[in-house]
Amino acid sequence: MTLHMEDFRQFAPFINDDDTSVKLAYQCLLFAQSMHLSLLELIELNQETEQFIRCITAFYWYLKESFNLDRMSGVKFLAVGMKYYQQLKNNNLLLADFPLDQFDTCLNYFSETPEQKWYDLHAGKYINALLDMNEELRERFLRDNISLVEYHCIEAAKTATQYKKYFKNEIILARQLLSLIFNNTNNGVITELLRIYADILNSGNKQAMVLDFIFNIVERFNSMVNIFEEKYELQPDINLSKLNILINSIRSEYSRQPQKIVSDSSGIPLELGGSLNRILEYSGIEMEKKIFFRNFIENFKEHKPKIDQIPVETKRSVTSVFFELYESVLTRYIKEEPHDTVLDMFLTFGFVDSDLLLPQQVYDLYCFLNKYSVQGNVYSIKNWLTQIVLKNKPPSVNELGITYEQLLKESSFRMPANKHTVDTGEHRLHHEIMNLFRTCHRLCSGQSSTYFPVLCMDMFPEDIKGVIIAPSEIRHVLQKILDKDYSAFHREVFYSGETEVFRKEIIMKQVLPDIILMPIMGSRALMWQELSEASKASPGRFVIPMLTSDNLELIFIRLVGQFRWELCRSIMGVRWNDPSYKTLTSVYSDYIDNYRKNKNLSLDMKDRVRSQIKRHRNNLKNIFTSDYEAWMRYEWQGMRKLNKEARAILYKFCPFSKKIRDELSKNPAFSEIASMYNIENERTIREIESRYANYVNRGYKLDKELEIISGSINLCNIAETLVPLKQQHKLITFSNTCG
Repeated sequence: MTLHMEDFRQFAPFINDDDTSVKLAYQCLLFAQSMHLSLLELIELNQETEQFIRCITAFYWYLKESFNLDRMSGVKFLAVGMKYYQQLKNNNLLLADFPLDQFDTCLNYFSETPEQKWYDLHAGKYINALLDMNEELRERFLRDNISLVEYHCIEAAKTATQYKKYFKNEIILARQLLSLIFNNTNNGVITELLRIYADILNSGNKQAMVLDFIFNIVERFNSMVNIFEEKYELQPDINLSKLNILINSIRSEYSRQPQKIVSDSSGIPLELGGSLNRILEYSGIEMEKKIFFRNFIENFKEHKPKIDQIPVETKRSVTSVFFELYESVLTRYIKEEPHDTVLDMFLTFGFVDSDLLLPQQVYDLYCFLNKYSVQGNVYSIKNWLTQIVLKNKPPSVNELGITYEQLLKESSFRMPANKHTVDTGEHRLHHEIMNLFRTCHRLCSGQSSTYFPVLCMDMFPEDIKGVIIAPSEIRHVLQKILDKDYSAFHREVFYSGETEVFRKEIIMKQVLPDIILMPIMGSRALMWQELSEASKASPGRFVIPMLTSDNLELIFIRLVGQFRWELCRSIMGVRWNDPSYKTLTSVYSDYIDNYRKNKNLSLDMKDRVRSQIKRHRNNLKNIFTSDYEAWMRYEWQGMRKLNKEARAILYKFCPFSKKIRDELSKNPAFSEIASMYNIENERTIREIESRYANYVNRGYKLDKELEIISGSINLCNIAETLVPLKQQHKLITFSNTCG
């Protein structure tokens, strides 16, 4: 590609002016630098993925040799793993007892010799050096001669163009690497590891360590895919749900195998003995705080006061030490990864001492512990905070809605010297504990007067099994909700395929929220964030108590209602209640503001709306959520709980699945709005067909995700559904005609 001054003719007025020409050159250089930094980040990610592949292929051969298996793999590239296995053996990096922490040691070994790239990145280094120059010197340099501005603008454009090509190559490589680990054709490394596990199981050998290793690999792979999806909106040809369902079924099957638990005479597992002292000693907190916390727990066990009888100042001090203790233990735990059940119980449940609970309660918690490993989008607080420290997830907003990035900017303004050192894993952990964990722990309890962070018997009934929530229950409830409101977690994003001409297309993409379990008995769940980052494709965050006697489905219906409202409001910004934009929030706000003048509502209906507004203190989100609750609990069955206007709004923006809609269309209360909904969908489909036919007529081959024209449109079989450009102002009016 050759660029000359003629290419910048449109910028001539700026280049000929000294002030604006320097600014133009600076912007061009900044753009090229951003491309350079993004490329370097992607290259590093791909190198880490390559190292991961080397390591797991080496461990594949380690397992074959250790268990004397003669399986012949059909995956050709696994043969290369023998070379990596020999390298690890020659460097004494594989030990006989197969601990998981060896894997990180092996990863570090391969990271010392990454494959070199052939890319020419010298121009980027020059641009970085130029931008790092003293601003006054750089400006004087560029002002010296107009040819310097011309040259740097052209070179910056050439560099950015070249780096864009490199970037595309790395994206292609990323897809290939991820598919080597797991793919839909069952010839990836993870699939082969599962086959190895089956062979080991059939041979009668011990398999627990192998299974833990495979689970660990899958968790790392899920995190890897999430990073590529969130940072680059990369959509690998991988069915992660298929993998996770398979892994969860294996995990469930293994957890059902009888395990012998050695207990004392009271039934408490022996390995939980002396838990308080073990936790305190492991933490390394100040001796004064250690003594205070130990004395309080010992006195609490002896006198057994009711929680509301503890002085407020004492509770405040104990709470402060508890979270400092938690932070200290988790910081060390993440670094060392000890296999200590007491620490796992403390970090997962807030368990401190077995004498604070009934023996049966302790035993039940102990048995539930293995159900809280990372499973899809459901996290125990221990696993969630670990994701934050490892930078797999961005830190949460605080109680005032201020993001971590905003707080960092404020910190860098106040203390410029700390600008590049403040964003550490420890700093992120402290932020998340103080702003999400500590705040939500108290809020989820639902009782501020009786809130207490330490797990004790007064908090819940004797039978914990009746109130504790397992991740599998959450997934089941979410699926029940999505079976009715299939588009609950869809949002509009720009299509991110490889073909440039399709980049302006808008698709509806499902992004499930991250669900964080708080180790507290409570009655309140929180929709903490509708988006975790600036990107519309980032997941929301729900926080729910791990122990609750409330109806779990009802909890999630309310959370989803709040989420729908806040997501629309966040995406629309200041236009969220502008009637000229037909969105969920604007249409519903207009309905509430003008219900008194609405001729479609009877006097009785208007009185009900007035009472509803008063009951929810004029809070639009809560008013909508109450209608959404009625929609999901009763209206889907044809039981009329909403007025005509509210029903029409919810039918349009929160449509039921096609099966339910077809059934409801026979009901007179739904027939008219169903007819209008179908007409609008048919119009949208015709517009999509017309626009895509135009692409095809111009010689473009539709990307796989966009192939919805083949005789007729079948929207049931695609994961993401396109929305026409002119409808991008609508949150969800059309997303899945087939449900």
